[in-house]
Amino acid sequence: MEGKTLGNCRLLRKIGQGGMGAVYLAHHETLDKSVAVKILPESLASDEGFVERFLREARAAAKLDHPNVIRVLDAGSAEGAHYIVMEYVDGTDLQKIVERRKKIGVRDTLSVAKHVALALAAAHKLGIVHRDIKPANILITKNGTVKVSDFGLARHVQADGQVTRPDEMVGTPHYISPEQARAEKVDGRSDIYSLGATLYCLLTGKPPFSGPSALSIVLKHTDPNARPTPVRRLEPSVPETVEALVEKAMAKDPARRFQTAEELAEEVDRIRGAGMPKGVPSGVLLTPQKKRRLLLAGAAAGAAGLVLLVLLLAMMGPGKAERAYMEASRSQDMSVRAAMLEEMSRRFPGTEWARRADEEARSIRSALLEVEIKEIEARASDPNVPFKDLMLQLDMLRGKYPGEYAKAIDRRENKLHVARVTSRTKWLGDYVREGRFDRDDEEIAKYVDPAHVRRVGAGWAAAGIRMIMGIALHFGGRVQSYRVIGNEITCTNRKEASVPVEFTIVRPRTNETLTHKGVIQWVWVDGDWYLPPPRMQKPRD
Repeated sequence: MEGKTLGNCRLLRKIGQGGMGAVYLAHHETLDKSVAVKILPESLASDEGFVERFLREARAAAKLDHPNVIRVLDAGSAEGAHYIVMEYVDGTDLQKIVERRKKIGVRDTLSVAKHVALALAAAHKLGIVHRDIKPANILITKNGTVKVSDFGLARHVQADGQVTRPDEMVGTPHYISPEQARAEKVDGRSDIYSLGATLYCLLTGKPPFSGPSALSIVLKHTDPNARPTPVRRLEPSVPETVEALVEKAMAKDPARRFQTAEELAEEVDRIRGAGMPKGVPSGVLLTPQKKRRLLLAGAAAGAAGLVLLVLLLAMMGPGKAERAYMEASRSQDMSVRAAMLEEMSRRFPGTEWARRADEEARSIRSALLEVEIKEIEARASDPNVPFKDLMLQLDMLRGKYPGEYAKAIDRRENKLHVARVTSRTKWLGDYVREGRFDRDDEEIAKYVDPAHVRRVGAGWAAAGIRMIMGIALHFGGRVQSYRVIGNEITCTNRKEASVPVEFTIVRPRTNETLTHKGVIQWVWVDGDWYLPPPRMQKPRD
């Protein structure tokens, strides 16, 4: 794309890559200034509905003009590409600063909180919810100005309170609000929660929740009983008032948070006005003025000069592998993030960052696979769902998740088969218990080996099953209860299964209650489980 012109922008060089596309430094011919151009990836550009929302919401964000916001200047489509033109900011995002410094100190954190809150307040007044506030989307310019980025990818709230895509969970697992994670309606209070989680990270050097997978982290945000480790336990120098601010911003119930971003900004002012206790660190967001003071101090004393040298070396920034890892980790789309992490690992084999990328990619893949398998398992419990379709979905997952993931799929397949024969056996029991077994040949025949039904017809096939069940029920007994003995089920994948059952019958003349056990046999035919011909059933006491 370098050298091409999109609209009025001539692309100069690629400066970033994320899940929502590549970012290029460009020259705006009309404005005669440097701008940043984000181009949607092909995987998203092919979705016409997404592109339409993308352009509409980017243009809505262009109305947002605030000194703490990276402004959206334009959005459009050209030569098959869909793009956003943004203000170009020369600076560093807080994620990189935290990774280098571990934390940034109370005073700088409060400064970030105030300016981000003001940016959010301006956006919320226009009905725009950012939905992805996190350290990586907050930049510190060369002169120390705080800027919030990616408002062009935010979501616009309509007059009725609905977001343009209420069913879409957008956000980063470490900073996502509970209601956003549940794909519920969101408003400005969702951004306040994410800002609170960001402030927690800035103060302690780590996000509020961690876990082996993205899904496990999201579940902690949604769990009303899950609480992050208190800020002051990790960083005792943080004043109680600052800890309370973070806790209120991160309240699981939106009604218990700051109700507006202005309220949060006012609380910051109140804390600042009360003064910082002695010993509170000032932070390490190095503006040019701070850098000059450090250089003077280093020239004045040898020990201070050594400290300055360490600081300057740290400021040199991450290497190529680290930058690639951080860029891959920014993607909002979990599948895209895993693919980018895997690609980063292949590009920088043997590095510590490649090892981290491999671990994170495996964790993401495992979480995504778990979600997809659980969806299939849920459908398998419905006896009317074509099981052949479920097996096809499972086989497709094997292609999507090869290697070690395919082995996990194989282990879960047996559970699917057990769930299927269990649900069909329960249907059979309910049919008998409800007294419908003598009336519906066609319905019973749906559960009998199709080859047998074709040979003898639905009526005879149903009669044979009735005969076997009649023997088991002592001809005429009323079924009072019926249950599957789940821990005794035996199932050979795509071959045969035996499901033990226990039923209690009431004899019609004597009202005598009898409890019996039996085994319902199932065979694998044409992609599903069916009752075999009657001779293969095994009633027992």
